[in-house]
Amino acid sequence: MRVNDFIDIWLFSIFVYYSLKYLTAKPQRPILTFLGLVSSFSFISKVFNLTLISELLKMLFTVLLIVIAIIFQRDIRRFLEQLSSNFSRSSNPLDLRGEVKAQLIKILKNLASKKVGAILVLPRKSPVMNVITGGKPLYTKLDEGLIESIFDSRTPGHDGAMIIENGYITTISCQLPLSKGTRLSLNLGTRHSAALGLSERADCLTFVVSEERGTISIAENSRLIYDVSEKFLDLKLTHYLKAKGKKENTRRHWLAYINTNLYLKSFALLIALLTWAVNIYEPGISYTSFMMPVEVRSLRPEFVIKGMSDDIVKVTLSGPSSYVSQLKKKTQKILLDFSEVKDGKTVFSSSDFHLNLPKNITVHGYQPNTITAWLSVYKKKKVPILLKTKGKLDPSLAISNIHIKPKEKNLSIPLSMDRESLTIPTEVVDLNKINQGNNYIKIKVALPEKMRLDTEESDLVEVHFDVTEKAL
Repeated sequence: MRVNDFIDIWLFSIFVYYSLKYLTAKPQRPILTFLGLVSSFSFISKVFNLTLISELLKMLFTVLLIVIAIIFQRDIRRFLEQLSSNFSRSSNPLDLRGEVKAQLIKILKNLASKKVGAILVLPRKSPVMNVITGGKPLYTKLDEGLIESIFDSRTPGHDGAMIIENGYITTISCQLPLSKGTRLSLNLGTRHSAALGLSERADCLTFVVSEERGTISIAENSRLIYDVSEKFLDLKLTHYLKAKGKKENTRRHWLAYINTNLYLKSFALLIALLTWAVNIYEPGISYTSFMMPVEVRSLRPEFVIKGMSDDIVKVTLSGPSSYVSQLKKKTQKILLDFSEVKDGKTVFSSSDFHLNLPKNITVHGYQPNTITAWLSVYKKKKVPILLKTKGKLDPSLAISNIHIKPKEKNLSIPLSMDRESLTIPTEVVDLNKINQGNNYIKIKVALPEKMRLDTEESDLVEVHFDVTEKAL
């Protein structure tokens, strides 16, 4: 394996991990199951070389990508925002030290003791406002009395969630997405389902106060921890502060990152390895040679190629066996760009040879490795037709007129001949065969050396003789 292959697998495994993490935590699991089935069929068709199934699945994948992009465009946007936030530094960390931290714990305890239902959301990195709906902006410091009045059951919007950032209440009466997972206990209410649903879609710490039992629960990373103690509450807030504030020890940080969702990460890496092995890896390298014709491209109309040293080149290639075998089925050409040629002699080196080959095919050599072309600059000109004849007409007959159609042809001639008086001779006509019953013929023109007919011109002309009898 090359270093590029390791990088390729690593980057793809990261994409697979975050895709699986997002899809498994959301109600789109049927889609994940369907994609898994399609991927399994693709794997089987690749291993057993089932060409028809492979082609059909390729078309199906293309259609699926378009359909998913249209139907789930909002979810895809949220996923990308959450993915980018995982690699970005946290800004404006919430200051939970001292009074603010103690005040938040006190508020939660008082709400629980009075059985006032509430949801308090503390965002981390991902933008929670793109996940929630509704909400009223309110930028004010934490205040116990204000929070109790907001969540009072007699006030409008008391069922909504409150967003707290940097020690301030920023938004109230927010509607959170509900979780559709089966992990939630039937005894828990809508607030707990909403808190869990938000934790499935955004990186945040959410506190839920139950108005029926007076308990405090925490939703985080798609998990709901029910009925937490004051000590655990303090521990969670302290950990939240560390994650939002100063960086932890680099080694511990990376170990913690690796150990988090280790099984899912391992599964994503396994999928990336299998995908690479099926679609990219080739155990054998084949060498072969092709005889490729030379094709001229971008030749300006005023130029005419008088000759080329070679019009076929032997090309030696190497690459994975399957790619080389597929290459044999296609017509390969060497393309030469004539857009910069000049009058006279032009030499093309191997660096000027253009081939349309897959990236994993390597060219080892050309034979010959140079091609010489001789060109002349031509211009278009109308040149009259000159009828050539031999023999004599029957003495009793006379030709009163000769009609030639067309009278001239469009030619391309060298610039050096532009000032000369030019004519285009026809093939020789035998007058012995011309009479009143045979006075119409079609003949070809005989182009002089260096002259060329335009592509739209025919090399035929029509000749009509007006033949009459002589008076006795």
